[in-house]
Amino acid sequence: HFIVDYGRIIRDYRKNPYETPLPDDFDLADISAKQTLFSPDESSAKMETFLITRAIAEAGLLDAMSSYSFDLLVLAGFMRILSEQFISRYKNQLINIHPSILPKYKGLNTHQQALENKDDVHGASVHFVDHELDSGPVVIQAIVPILKTDTVDTLAARVLEQEHIIYPMAISYHLEGRIKFEDDRILFDDEVLTEPLVWKNGHLLNQTKVTR
Repeated sequence: HFIVDYGRIIRDYRKNPYETPLPDDFDLADISAKQTLFSPDESSAKMETFLITRAIAEAGLLDAMSSYSFDLLVLAGFMRILSEQFISRYKNQLINIHPSILPKYKGLNTHQQALENKDDVHGASVHFVDHELDSGPVVIQAIVPILKTDTVDTLAARVLEQEHIIYPMAISYHLEGRIKFEDDRILFDDEVLTEPLVWKNGHLLNQTKVTR
């Protein structure tokens, strides 16, 4: 069990920005030039604080993780944007869940967006993580009908119920060897998965929508 306290790292850096020890391989100029999270109009101090404290936090996380052997890293309520270096290091081993039917509604406030756009359905997606926000190959999606009486809170609660079903399901499939990567393709039961599996009304669908 280990904890990487992002809040403490940020507070310590803001108190003593010039005395904060950085990872040996951290190159602020190079990372700043490549980053796409901040626009040119945003504060450079804000960007630097984010990039530096993220690097410190990830270095601590990697150090703690080095004592363990694992096949899958499960992000649950992480709510942090990982660096390209971290994602590349664990390519095809990082899995996440997002409260929308991806590729719709990446980012925050997904339930509100679904209601404002008068969608008929909403849901959640389990996906492997790549370098874009809430992107990467989707393994399974839960479909949740939107009711006329729904509010953001009631819809979020029903979506969360389905998240608690499909996330353990995807993890179990991985542990059982039913879901795996081969040549950057997702295989399900040793066949290429061309569309996400679908969990709807308590049943798993689309298991035949694969190609040899």
